[in-house]
Amino acid sequence: MWRSLRLTFPKSKISSNSKGLKRPYSSSSSSSGSGKVIFGVIATTGAGFTGAVVYGHYNPKFKKVLQENLPYVEYIYKLFPNEGQKQSVPSKSISDEKTKEAAVASSLLKKKLDREKASAAEVQKSVDSKAKEISSIPQGSDPIIPETNIIKLDNKPAEQHVQSLERQEAEHPSIENVVADMIKKVQKNSEEAKISYDKAIETVKQHTKALYEALELPEGKDDDIIWKEVKRTSSDKNEALKIAEEKASQTKVLMEKLKINLKRISQQDKRNPIVKNAEEMLTKVENQLQSAQAEVTSVEAAANTAAEYQKLVTASKQQFEKELQIVLPNYVYGDKDKSFSESDLNLLIAHAHRRIEQLQRQLAKQQVSEKTKIDEALRLQKLREDRYVNSKIEAELEKKNVDLETAISERVAFLKEQFENELRQQLLRQAAAHADHIQEVLKVQEQELERKFSLDLEEKLLHQKGVFISEVSGNMARLKGILAFLKAKSEFDKASKKAQALWLACQSMSSKISEDNDGNPCPLGKDVAAVKIAADEDSEFINAVLAGIPVEAVNRGVYNNEVLKQRFQNVKKVCRKVSLIDENNDSLYQYLLSYLQSYLILDAVSIPKEELEGKIAVDPSEWNTFDILSRVSYCLNINDLEQALRYANQLKGEPRIVAKDWMNEVKLLLETQQAVKALLAHAAAVGVQAYH
Repeated sequence: MWRSLRLTFPKSKISSNSKGLKRPYSSSSSSSGSGKVIFGVIATTGAGFTGAVVYGHYNPKFKKVLQENLPYVEYIYKLFPNEGQKQSVPSKSISDEKTKEAAVASSLLKKKLDREKASAAEVQKSVDSKAKEISSIPQGSDPIIPETNIIKLDNKPAEQHVQSLERQEAEHPSIENVVADMIKKVQKNSEEAKISYDKAIETVKQHTKALYEALELPEGKDDDIIWKEVKRTSSDKNEALKIAEEKASQTKVLMEKLKINLKRISQQDKRNPIVKNAEEMLTKVENQLQSAQAEVTSVEAAANTAAEYQKLVTASKQQFEKELQIVLPNYVYGDKDKSFSESDLNLLIAHAHRRIEQLQRQLAKQQVSEKTKIDEALRLQKLREDRYVNSKIEAELEKKNVDLETAISERVAFLKEQFENELRQQLLRQAAAHADHIQEVLKVQEQELERKFSLDLEEKLLHQKGVFISEVSGNMARLKGILAFLKAKSEFDKASKKAQALWLACQSMSSKISEDNDGNPCPLGKDVAAVKIAADEDSEFINAVLAGIPVEAVNRGVYNNEVLKQRFQNVKKVCRKVSLIDENNDSLYQYLLSYLQSYLILDAVSIPKEELEGKIAVDPSEWNTFDILSRVSYCLNINDLEQALRYANQLKGEPRIVAKDWMNEVKLLLETQQAVKALLAHAAAVGVQAYH
């Protein structure tokens, strides 16, 4: 904004009066450079300040901001002439120059005025910065005041032109403002049309209700009052329908005008958000009007049904009077004083019976025909609805296709522009690369010439260097062989020592498991720590095996084979005494019987040889407690703890509970022995590997 105002107003006058502005600084010829800098600062500040003052003269809000933030601005505004005053006509040359400047000012202000009014806060910040610059200028900058007087003479045509532009914008608003006003009008008229339709629907319902009430009431003295009410509701209905149709037609006319304006806007800018919002609003209004019209049509159909019902009732009354005249010629319809004779009553009853039968047949026929008509009407309605739905779907698809094509075309244009920009950049890069390539070729040629001149010297040097390198290479090869042998020997010694330490640690753990410690277990924590120290920290196998050793074996230790054998003898005695006790903990009689049985049954059970060799399949459910205990004893005698544990695992009831602790100790010993065997095998493998 400051640049446009600076270019518009003060440019010519500052240039034409530059001598007057420079006069206070021309006293010292040695400081001409600093004088030019100071003059540039003063000119720029004065131009910005003058532009702000001129803009504040046209915008009262901005003028108020300037008066609040800048001192002595109100005195400058007093120098501006009032709108009613006429300015004296200058000479021809000055007027021509001012006319050109005013034209430039009007063209720029016309483009910038709306944006400048919308960004008042940004302008205020710029004015504050300019005010700081003005306050920092020394007191020798007094020539700015004559410049203000000169600009004051040039601003009158621009002011008049800007005012004329504002009047033109007020008289001929932009198409966006017109569309915004039309959107408000359409929304307002649609609401009024909806209210009118609701009122019309209510009046039609009231008329239909009054008509049905008049038809259903018996004849009497209040007939005139009732039918007057029906007539009044009919006139109200017609009036309400007329008003609703007028409102709807007005709304449709506004909608058509709005569509035309939206088409113009979309031709100028397809991405304008007001087009999308207006189209959504139009669709919503159209749906509201269609739903309201459909509801009015439905209510009118009900009213037409009531009118048809009225006609049928009147026709039936007239037909009844004619038939009554034919059957009873002497009877006058409506005469309440005359009574019927017996023969007349019989004739009337017989005619009534015939008439009822006839009406019943007609009713049945009418029901069948109406059912057929209703089915046909439903079928046709379904077909119409299907066609309507298909047409709507096609319209929506067409709209989506148009939107998609528009988006694709916009995307293609964007990609085309982007591709062209990238192509330009690539061409620039190729040109730069070509120039670099030419320089490289020249450099290579220069190097080639230098190489030819130095070739003879290099050949002689290479010959001497080859002899020297051959001698050094032989010495280096021998030295590397010696170093490799020493390194391999050192690594072999380290691996051998580590393998020996690992094997000794594993062997120590194995011997500690099997040795007798007066029947007490020995903890394996120190042995496990020794294995960890002897092994590599990164050995996943050893870490996994050590992690598999039970914690109880590490902390407390395990019992050896002899201790477990001796302990089993006590377990066996107790299991024999409770052999008949199952999981339910039977009675004391069962305990006594089991106790006596333990003394009566001998412990000599023959085990088939095929079973021991695993050649036949066995059924553990056929064994009793004594059979299982005998098999466990046999396996312990041959030091087969694994098979003994398998047999003991077949115990049930109270014997299993008695042997549970012993089984856990056996399992703990077997798991520990398995881990130790794995560690010994790994230690032996590591030793063999280190040797090789």
